[in-house]
Amino acid sequence: MSIDMEQFHGVFFDESQEHLADMEQQLMALDLSEPDPEQLNSIFRAAHSIKGGSGIFGFDALTGLTHIMENLLDRARNNTIEMTTEIVDLLLETTDLLKVTLDNYRHQAEIEQSDIDEGISKLNCLMTSLDDSTTQNSSDSHHKGGNNQDDTGDIDGFGFFDDEPSDTNTAQIDSDGDDEDGFGFFEQPCATENELGNDENQGFGFFDTTSSETAPDSVAISDGAPDAAQTDDAGYGFFPENEHPKDDPSDNKKGYGFFEKLPAPSNKAKKTSTPKALKKSAAKSSTAKASVESSSIRVDTGKIDSLVNLIGELVITQSMLSQVSSDMPGEPNEKLQNAIAELTRNTREIQESVMSMRMLPMHFTFNRFPRVVRDLSSKLGKKVDLVIEGGNTEIDKGMIEKLVDPLTHLVRNSIDHGIEKTEDRLALGKAEMGTVILKAEQKGSSIIISIIDDGAGLNRERILAKAQENGMSVDTDMPDSDVWKLIFEAGFSTAEAVTDVSGRGVGMDVVRRNLEAIGGRIEIESSQGEGSSFNIHLPLTLAIVDGICVSVASQTFVVPLVNIIESVQPDPSQMKLISNEKLLWIRDQYWPLVKLHQTMQIEGAITEPSEAIVMLIESSNKRFGLLVDGLMGQQQVVIKSLEQNYRRVEGVAGATIMGDGQVALILDVESLANSVKANGMSKESTL
Repeated sequence: MSIDMEQFHGVFFDESQEHLADMEQQLMALDLSEPDPEQLNSIFRAAHSIKGGSGIFGFDALTGLTHIMENLLDRARNNTIEMTTEIVDLLLETTDLLKVTLDNYRHQAEIEQSDIDEGISKLNCLMTSLDDSTTQNSSDSHHKGGNNQDDTGDIDGFGFFDDEPSDTNTAQIDSDGDDEDGFGFFEQPCATENELGNDENQGFGFFDTTSSETAPDSVAISDGAPDAAQTDDAGYGFFPENEHPKDDPSDNKKGYGFFEKLPAPSNKAKKTSTPKALKKSAAKSSTAKASVESSSIRVDTGKIDSLVNLIGELVITQSMLSQVSSDMPGEPNEKLQNAIAELTRNTREIQESVMSMRMLPMHFTFNRFPRVVRDLSSKLGKKVDLVIEGGNTEIDKGMIEKLVDPLTHLVRNSIDHGIEKTEDRLALGKAEMGTVILKAEQKGSSIIISIIDDGAGLNRERILAKAQENGMSVDTDMPDSDVWKLIFEAGFSTAEAVTDVSGRGVGMDVVRRNLEAIGGRIEIESSQGEGSSFNIHLPLTLAIVDGICVSVASQTFVVPLVNIIESVQPDPSQMKLISNEKLLWIRDQYWPLVKLHQTMQIEGAITEPSEAIVMLIESSNKRFGLLVDGLMGQQQVVIKSLEQNYRRVEGVAGATIMGDGQVALILDVESLANSVKANGMSKESTL
């Protein structure tokens, strides 16, 4: 019997990625003056799990690295070495190498063995420098005897089976046969209660951990086939009950189908019993772990995406039914309307439930930045404190993955260009340590992510001078908001020298393009000498939106409901002409007008506001009036990307299919707000 192990690769890659993220976070939070034993144990267990899982699948590069790393961590948690900045730096460097190697295995790319060898060499050199002759002798004995927990990962069954503790009189398998004879299928050396507690992840997430109380006794090498009780678990979680391996005396020689047929090893071990205290401890740990694991499952995002698309189609079908019912007279129509109303409620609940599955807290992205700030500030000789706010704010997983690069570039920019060196800050009367704030918050159906620093701020004169040097047409009297936009032009950089951090001018324009690709935009607020704030505005989701359908001539458009304040038909006396621009005076302020028929170049539309409808619209930083012919009603619509099928259109967020089969464009309110002329805005109309 053979098993296709590739079907479990995805689970291993996902769990290992989580382990590495946890290791990095724990290392960053470690107090070197008084390390928390639980933190050290957590880091050790993560490395131990990756080593065991990689050993199962034959990912030797990962196994080799984590094995040496695990040895170092084991000494740290046993207080035989003292944690230092040098050790933490090397462990973080090794974590980076593990991430790259894991990614290469995931995408079946070539493994850079030279990098692996260098990483192992650095770890070995560090361990050698930490060891005195006594520690070295103890280490040699430890590696040969295999009594310490950190080496059990090589022979403990790779997490497939529970290790049974043995008494001190138990004969142990000869060390020469450790790597070949047992394969972890047979009993292992004596384990203490503490070691059992640390091995709670022996299954590496692939199998349910059974308690010692219910597990069968360890099988002696010479026992032959397992008995009937043991065959209940012969599938080890890989097979349905009806596909368990047959009870065959030769199974003992086959390695249960995991390995090539091998000669039976000699009998060098005895059966042992499990102490009751350890049985209870293991059972309790197993029960608690099973309870936690049963609360969540892993689902491929592709399946959720498919479900979201199907719900989108359901929304379209619902719109079609509503359209048909509007043409039906009498009592049947009333019953149909009631059924459609119920369908609408159920559809919305399903939609919200499915969309929540795709939502992830921002801390999944934010948690990587303490490391970025630590490394870069150390490299630049600056002192920087990173403050994270709103890490629990949730956003669509599809967007959170595409935010990593833009956010990384903006944070690096804040440290490199924004935060001053320590001596400069002290001379300016600022605190010695600069502050970078990474903040996320939800406003309506938008997510706003801000990168704020208390550094030098943007230099208006230098930006204008650089723009003129690059041949750009600029006006020295242009407002600050327009000056700041210049840094998003390709090739634009005010850095005085090109370094590996900045100066090539290939960053900010890429940031803007990446954000626009997911329906976002970026705005800058800056005050020279006080700091800057880069604010990213993103839609909460890219799938379904509630909107008001409006008509312009024969065309239909959808305006997102969250941006609408109210709709009015203005009186002619409310229309004012200021600087050759028509403004609407209402609610004690002037509202600039965006005439949708002009923006979309549509003929035959109503041009006089007093004869049409003006929708009062609120974007993230502006208010304006949107002139349309009429209102058609509220509707939930599915957003279809125009860029994938056509190209990006200014003022349009996407398209949707209406109930009558007509295609309607969904308006991008933020883009329309940016088209409002600056001289048409009154002071009161700016939020």
